[in-house]
Amino acid sequence: MTKRYWLRSTIYNITFYLLTVLACIVALPMLFLPRIWFLWVVRTWLALNTALERIIMGLSYEVRGLENLPEDGSFIVAAKHQSAYETLKLHVLFEDPAVVLKKELLSIPLWGGFLKKSDVIAIDRSSREQAMNSIIEGAKRMSEQGARSSSSRKARA
Repeated sequence: MTKRYWLRSTIYNITFYLLTVLACIVALPMLFLPRIWFLWVVRTWLALNTALERIIMGLSYEVRGLENLPEDGSFIVAAKHQSAYETLKLHVLFEDPAVVLKKELLSIPLWGGFLKKSDVIAIDRSSREQAMNSIIEGAKRMSEQGARSSSSRKARA
């Protein structure tokens, strides 16, 4: 039985990395185009990855508490960050979430450029006060952008 899981895991990992490399190649020219085009690549990559999870691994996910989200306006969703998994699912659940992340991630070659294009809120974790100020300023910036403040009711389980 464990042999079957090992095989499915290996197949998933290979397809995940191939899909990710392909998405990065497709996203390269998007760095010079409007953000909406870049987000199309991200959403397509996420949809395909979710399908791979379901088809190859037999995985699904459950969302609890959607009834607690406001009908309109901005809101904050604090994910219990145990892995990158929930970070990716935020983009599946919400149309255009504003993601808070450590600023060191922006220094990763190529990937950091993609994060910048995503318009994330990058914080410096070396100073609690500076990190909080970055979050507040980033939240104000996102709210001023309008589209994010209406945040979509796209949430689905």
